[in-house]
Amino acid sequence: MLDSIQSTDKETFYTDGTFKSVRLINGYTSETAAKNELIFYISHRFGDVNQGIYDFFGLDQSTIRFGFEYGLNDRIDLGIGRSNYEKLYDGFIKVKLTRQSTGKKSFPVTITWLEGMSYKSIDYVNNDVDYPTTARFYYIHELFISRKFTDKLSLQLSPVIIHRNMVETR
Repeated sequence: MLDSIQSTDKETFYTDGTFKSVRLINGYTSETAAKNELIFYISHRFGDVNQGIYDFFGLDQSTIRFGFEYGLNDRIDLGIGRSNYEKLYDGFIKVKLTRQSTGKKSFPVTITWLEGMSYKSIDYVNNDVDYPTTARFYYIHELFISRKFTDKLSLQLSPVIIHRNMVETR
């Protein structure tokens, strides 16, 4: 099994370290920050690299996000951040609902739930329209279902729903 200790029916052994971080590339994982742990992230995405040196290979159109994530306990995270894309401010809560385990209480996967909200603070280009404040909000609902198969293989399924109160139509 994954744990060096053989599981018995008298004890429950929880799987740790399904992923090495609370984030993987540009997405979240089922992991949460440890109690009282503060994580600072700088995320960077380049623009189109095929424009060559004129746009410095995508650096001129890059998007940057600064964010903090704090572990209230081993199963609940709070996060805040700011991105230069649409001048977004965001916040989220991430809760580990179940943990993969063997032994007395055996469960095959870890399930973590994330609820987030963003506020778009960029100025609107059409000043003739009276936009309500609620038009600036985005919401995200995400579920992470992961399983650690071996020390070298973990997989995650991440269904997500994103809602924007007002979107541009063409």
